[in-house]
Amino acid sequence: WLNGTTPVTQRFNVLTSPEISVAQSVMPLADGGSLSFGKIAISTHKDLVFTISNTGSAELTGLNISIDGADAADFSVTAAPSAPVAALGGSTTFTLRFMPTAAGNKAAALHIASNDDDEPSFDINLSGSAYTPAPEIDIQQPAGTSLKDGSAKISFGTVIVGKTGSSKSFTIKNTGTASLTGFGISIDGTHPKDFVITPSSKKSLAPGASTTFKVSFKPAAKGTRSAVIHIKNNDANENPYDIKLTGAGFVK
Repeated sequence: WLNGTTPVTQRFNVLTSPEISVAQSVMPLADGGSLSFGKIAISTHKDLVFTISNTGSAELTGLNISIDGADAADFSVTAAPSAPVAALGGSTTFTLRFMPTAAGNKAAALHIASNDDDEPSFDINLSGSAYTPAPEIDIQQPAGTSLKDGSAKISFGTVIVGKTGSSKSFTIKNTGTASLTGFGISIDGTHPKDFVITPSSKKSLAPGASTTFKVSFKPAAKGTRSAVIHIKNNDANENPYDIKLTGAGFVK
């Protein structure tokens, strides 16, 4: 005060404190919020990188990460954050891995301890799911049109006895999540010798891959001719994959 009446300066006591902020990639996370790792195959893993930022005016210290919950063993920290984290925008990262060992939905809770006054434990609910990789065979004729195992019937039309008609191409596709293997094509039925198979040279298909084989019709006699082809493979519920063949022979 100047002359006892005029204020000259005033002093303020400024409180300093850290303030934790957590993001996954560019997505901010809320304390008590949730994060999903999506769906992956068992015994594989998915890593996500998290950023811890300090938006407060004092150092963020005492960082410690723990995981608990029903499936805590399926989640682990593979790269830990460093501390202290500087005030006013300092940051650090850590990496969290999801590696399920059994199929099904998984859940756990992540806890990030620090010296933040109002968020001493920043909590995130974790989830993910796991599946057991398996092959899935799909036979198409023509390409793009799936046939039903056991009930599909392909007609080769009418062909002169002793002559070979136009061949038909069949596509084998693996729509599953594991390799499709053990290929073998056999034929039986009433007139198996009237249908000639040109097999694929491939013995296995990776997920999403495909190959083709061809069948041609050469009737040995007039009238309706029929057979059934069986495609051996390692699909759990379509082995073998059966397709009925039919055609007719005529004499000029």
